[in-house]
Amino acid sequence: MRGPQANRTAVGEAAGARPSAGERAGLLLRLGLLAAAAGFLGSYIVVALLRLRYPFELEWMEGGVVDHIKWILSGRPLYVPPSLDFVPYIYSPLYFYLAALVARLTGLGFFPLRLVSFAASLGCFAIIHRLVARETRSAFAGFVAAGLFAATYRLSGSWFDIARVDSLLLLLLLSVLYTLRLHPRPAPLLLSGLLAWLAFLAKQAGAFMVAPILIGSAASLGRRSLLPIGTALASFLAGNWLLDRLFGGWFSYYVLYLPRAKTVMKWRVAGFWVRDLLPSLGIAILVSALYLGYELTRGERPRGRYYLAVALGMVGGSWLFRVHSGTHYNVLMPAHAAIALLCGLALGWGGRHKLLRLGLYGACLAQFALLVYHPLRLLPSSRDLAAGRALIATLAAIEGEVYLPEHGYLTALAGKRTYAHGLAMRDVYRGDAGPVSQRLRAEVQRAVQSRRFAAWVLDSHARGDFLAGRYVEAGRVFERKDVFWPITGMRTRPERIYLPIRDAVSAPRRLEGLGAAPSRFSSGPSA
Repeated sequence: MRGPQANRTAVGEAAGARPSAGERAGLLLRLGLLAAAAGFLGSYIVVALLRLRYPFELEWMEGGVVDHIKWILSGRPLYVPPSLDFVPYIYSPLYFYLAALVARLTGLGFFPLRLVSFAASLGCFAIIHRLVARETRSAFAGFVAAGLFAATYRLSGSWFDIARVDSLLLLLLLSVLYTLRLHPRPAPLLLSGLLAWLAFLAKQAGAFMVAPILIGSAASLGRRSLLPIGTALASFLAGNWLLDRLFGGWFSYYVLYLPRAKTVMKWRVAGFWVRDLLPSLGIAILVSALYLGYELTRGERPRGRYYLAVALGMVGGSWLFRVHSGTHYNVLMPAHAAIALLCGLALGWGGRHKLLRLGLYGACLAQFALLVYHPLRLLPSSRDLAAGRALIATLAAIEGEVYLPEHGYLTALAGKRTYAHGLAMRDVYRGDAGPVSQRLRAEVQRAVQSRRFAAWVLDSHARGDFLAGRYVEAGRVFERKDVFWPITGMRTRPERIYLPIRDAVSAPRRLEGLGAAPSRFSSGPSA
């Protein structure tokens, strides 16, 4: 029989087995972080799946990308002399040709393009998780880091899954830094150099972002860093030379020459920090800075120098491109990924110290709270879908060819030809004052003078002055002011229909018959 002393000892041991208040707080915070990360990851995946098959643009340049894929699938090279028939965007070619391969299997449209971006975004989550988990030996830290990046979906313009190049670029960047850090053998190092070149082929910004990462790899690789650096440099020089020969010199014209016309917007130099990053990610940035400071001063210095190079490449690269004109929040994606990655590493670093661990858990949970958004606001409405279908019917009913400079894919859906995208043409005008640009301007002027098109449909941001004397504004595309706007990117939509002046008398009646809203008609030129 156990005596009183034995009973008191058993009670004491049982009481000692109870978790302390700090341990209970740590467990609750840990569960909260897991729930937040899972919630943001799940929310993104659901929104992306719901948007995959939406038949109209989520962002105003998506339709132009569909036109690019259609052009490639017709057997023509992507980079050709600019003409009214087609002008490529000033982007590198990898995404377009990869999406074209998928479109051969699925059919043309937004679905294959968004599928490429969606798959790339899932790859980004997986690499962030794996890299942090390997570095910290904590799957928990890796999952939180991936969830934190997913939480930045809205901050980058809900861009992860749309038909644009950015998720593919980010996947290649993360693949480079993962391979350099965790697979320092000759074959993977050579592969990382090739991946660095592919990052440039996804988007020119990749070259500027990957360069500091390659150089920073010398901190842990020493002379072996010459393998990825040399491979990347050789691939860039030889590969770009070959592509220029393949496209008759037009590869360099669009990918290297025209982008130089971008101008710096001075207010964004500081605005990148005080408007784009700090208000929404200030806590995560502080945690990341503390982690880097510790590694560089008291921790594993080679690792600290490597991740400092990662931060310089990805955050600095986002900053470098954000200050230029014509950029949107999508250029913040590499910065967001780097900050999420560093926060995950910080969780592993602080996991060995009880008070520090609690502080980091609380800080990261507060950061998640700042990033909460309403996912339904990232979905197009049923009214948008109905308005788009009505517009297709209107375009199909117009006899003859119709030119929508900003949304050529719409005329394709209406069974008509597509023509060059207005933005791509403006890039030629801005970046080249020589004979190439002059020939394109002259071709457009001839099309206007000869009334080549039965109708022009211009966007809300476009002016119709160049049509004066040959066409007149005859109606509005939509009666409602709240439909068919893109979910992200520039706020623009097809707005005004211009018809040849010879059709002036019948224009209001014709437009009513087509389902469009006639404007207040004037036989004179429209401003």
